[in-house]
Amino acid sequence: MIGGDGRVRVMDFGLARAHGEPQRGRAEPLELTTTGAQRLTAEVTHAGAIMGTPAYMSPEQFRGELVTEAADQFAFCVSLWELLYGLAPFAGESVPALAHAVHAGELRAPPRGRRAPRWLRAVCERGLSPDPARRFPSMDALLDALSSGQRGARVRRVAATLGALALLGIGIFGARHVERGRAAAACERARHEVEQTWDASARDRVRVALLATGLSFAETSAANVLSRLDGYAEAWGAGRERVCLNRHVDRRWSDDVHARARWCLEDRRLVLEALVEEFSAADEAVAQNAVAAAANLEGVARCLDESAVARFGAPPTEHVETIQSIRAQLSKAEALTLAGQYERGRVVAEDALGRAESLEWRPLIASVRAHVGVLQERSGAFDDAVASLKDAYFEAAEEGASEVAELAASALVYTLGYKKAAYDEGLTWARLAELELRADFDEGERALRRAQLEHNRAAVLYSRGSFEEARDLYLTSVELRERALGPGHPEIGRSLSNLAASYLALGDLERALDSYTRVRAIYEEALGAEHPRVAFCLTGIANIHKQRRRFDEARALYERVLVIRERALGAEHPEVGLALGNAANADLRVGELDRARRRLERAMAIFERAHGPKHPHVASTQLNLALVLTRTLRYDEAEALYERALEGFESTVGPEHANVALVLVNLGNLYIKTENTARAAEVLERARAIELSRGGGELIENPTLLVNLGALEESRGEHAAARARYEQVLALGERSDDPAVEALARGHLARLELALGRPALAVPHAERALALALEDGATGLAEYRFTLAQALSGAGRERSRARALAEAAADELRRVEHAAERVAELERWLAAR
Repeated sequence: MIGGDGRVRVMDFGLARAHGEPQRGRAEPLELTTTGAQRLTAEVTHAGAIMGTPAYMSPEQFRGELVTEAADQFAFCVSLWELLYGLAPFAGESVPALAHAVHAGELRAPPRGRRAPRWLRAVCERGLSPDPARRFPSMDALLDALSSGQRGARVRRVAATLGALALLGIGIFGARHVERGRAAAACERARHEVEQTWDASARDRVRVALLATGLSFAETSAANVLSRLDGYAEAWGAGRERVCLNRHVDRRWSDDVHARARWCLEDRRLVLEALVEEFSAADEAVAQNAVAAAANLEGVARCLDESAVARFGAPPTEHVETIQSIRAQLSKAEALTLAGQYERGRVVAEDALGRAESLEWRPLIASVRAHVGVLQERSGAFDDAVASLKDAYFEAAEEGASEVAELAASALVYTLGYKKAAYDEGLTWARLAELELRADFDEGERALRRAQLEHNRAAVLYSRGSFEEARDLYLTSVELRERALGPGHPEIGRSLSNLAASYLALGDLERALDSYTRVRAIYEEALGAEHPRVAFCLTGIANIHKQRRRFDEARALYERVLVIRERALGAEHPEVGLALGNAANADLRVGELDRARRRLERAMAIFERAHGPKHPHVASTQLNLALVLTRTLRYDEAEALYERALEGFESTVGPEHANVALVLVNLGNLYIKTENTARAAEVLERARAIELSRGGGELIENPTLLVNLGALEESRGEHAAARARYEQVLALGERSDDPAVEALARGHLARLELALGRPALAVPHAERALALALEDGATGLAEYRFTLAQALSGAGRERSRARALAEAAADELRRVEHAAERVAELERWLAAR
C-alpha cells in the first residue's frame, strides 16, 4: 500500500492472530509452546492447515516441499501482477481451487483497460512458473531483468514504477525473512519443553532419592543416572526443535507427518516422566535397576525419520484426550518395566488395555496388549503371556504395525521357546519376527531389534542343548548391540553374560573368562564396583576358577560376592542367599564344615522367608546342607533334609527332573552308609530310571550314581557287577582328566579288593586315590588314608607308614562332630597292630 506521504508499505497480516484465538484465516499460526494434553490436541486437530498466505504461495508450498528463494520470487511476481493488472494472477474460490490453478499455471487474462509491456508480462510469467527451475536463478536476476527491460524515453517513467516494485519486493522478502525468524524462535522455545519433565528440581529429587537408599553403589548409580537422563533430555529437546523446524521453517513436512512425529515424541516424554517419578521415590529394587533403566530409554531418532513416522497410526481425533491418557498409562508401565517393577507395571498395563479395548482403535490395542504380554512373562504368568502376545501379534500384523508385531513375535520366542521349553514353536516365532524386520526400520533400530531377537533365539537353543548355535547367536547379538549402542553400554552385558555361559557349556573356559571379564569392566564403569551385577560377573569368574581347580582364587571371589551383595542388598536378600551357598561350597573344599553348615542354614532361612518352604532355591540349599551333615556323620538330620529337598523339587520342577535324581543319588549313598540296603536300592533304582529317561534310554554317565549303584551291588555280594561300575567311573575320570572322579573310583576299587581279601591288589588303587586327592587339594582325606593303611598292613608292607596313615586319619576324624564311633573303630584297628 502507498501511504499519504507517498511511501510504499507492505501490509500482510495473514499470519497474525492473538494467542489462544481460533484459527480463522487461511494460514496456520506459528507453533506456540504448550503443555500436556494441549500440545497433543493442538497438533492432531489442526491437521491439513497450510503455513503462509495461500494467494501468494508457490506450488511447492502447497505440496509441503522444501521452500527456497524461488518461492519468494513467486510471491513477488504475484504482487507485481496485481500491481500491473489490478487482480491476482490465479483464480480460485477456495484454497483447493486456488492450489489447482497454481499447480497448472493457469494465469488469468488481464482485464480490459489494464495493459503492460510484453517484456514486463514475460518477466512476471517466468517468475510465476509452476516449476521452480524455470523461474529466474535468483531474486537479483529477476530485478536485473526488470531494470534492463526498457530503453529510451520511457526509462524514467518505468524506473519510477520499478523503484516502487523493488521496494515492494524487498518488503515482501523481508517479511518472509521475519516470518521465518519468528518460526525458528518458536521452535527454539519448543526445544525447552522437556524441562517440564527434567530440570534442576527433578535432578535434585532423583539424586536425593537414590542416595537415600543407602546402598553401597548409590552414589555411582546416581551420577550415571543423572548423566544419562541429562543426555536423553538434550536429545529429546534437539529432536523436538528439529521436528518443529521441519514443518514450520524448512517446510519439508506436511501437517500429517508433523503430527505423527509429535505423537512419537510425546510417547518418549511420557516414559521419561514416569521414570523420573519412579526414581524420585526409589527403593532398593528401583535403585538396583536405575542405570540400566535410564540407559534403555528408547531414543528419539525414529521420531525424526519421515518414513518411520509415516507408519505410525494416526489417532482418531474424537478420542485424542482418552488415547493420550491411555498412552500415559502405558508409558508408566514401560517405566516400571525398566525399573524392574514387573507386578506393578502389569497392573497398570492391564488397566490400560481395558480402556483401549473400549475405544476399538486396533493399533493402540495391539501395542498395549504386547506390553501386557511382556509384563506377564516377567511376572511368571507364562500361559497368560503367550495368549496376550499371540493376540497382539495378529492384531498388529493385520494393521500393518510391524514394530508391535515384531515385538510380540520376538517375546514369544523367549516365552514359548525358553520359559515353557516349547523349542520348535519358539523358533517358529523367530521366523515370523524376522519377516516383520523386513519393514522400513532405520539402521539403529533394526540392529537393536535383531540383537534382541538373536538373544532370545540363542536362549532357546542353549536350553535345548545346542550350545554351538547358541554361542554364535549370542556373538551376533553382542556385535549388533555394540554397533548400535557403543561398546560400554550396560545392555551389552546381558548378551556377553549369556555368551560366557555358552562358552562354559562348550568347555571353552578361556573365552568364557574373557567374556565375563568384559562384562565386569562394563558394569563397574556404568554401575560401580559395588553393584550386584558386578557380583554376578564375579560369580561366573569364580565358577571358571573352580572348574580350573584354582580353588583359592574361586573362594576369594565367592567371599567378595557375598560382601558386595550384603552391602548392596541387605543381609536378608535372596541374592545374598545364593552367595552364601557358593561360599559354603568353597568352605567344604577347605574342610570348613562348621562354617559351611552355618552359611547354608542362614541361606535356607533367607529363601524360606522370601519364597516359602516349597521353592527350588530352598530345596537346593536343603540338599547341600544334607551333604554337609552326611560328611559330619549326622545321618538322621541329613536324611530328614534329603526328604524335604526331594519333596520340594518334586512339587516345583516335577518328579522326573534332574535335581530329583540328584537328591535320590545322595540319599542312596546315605542309606548305603547306614546299611539300609533295601531303601538304598529303592531310591537308587528311581534315580536310575530318571537318568535313563533323560538319556533317551541310555544311562547318563553320572559318576556319583554309578559309584553308588556299584556300592549297592557290592553290599549284595555282586562283586563283578560292582567292579564293572567302578571301572566305568575310573574311565570317566581318566577321560575327563578329573582327579576327584578318578580318586573316587580308585578308592572304591581298593575297598572292593580289601573286601575280597586281596590287599596287595588294593594297594596301587589306594596309593593312586590318596595321591589324586592330595593333588586336587581335597579335604576329608581320612577315608583315603585309612584305606591305604589297611591295604599296606594287609599286604605286609610298610607297617610303620600304615600306622602313621591310620593315626593321621583318626586325628582328622576327631575334629569332626559326631565321628566318635568311626574314631573308636580306627583306634581299635591301631591297638590290634
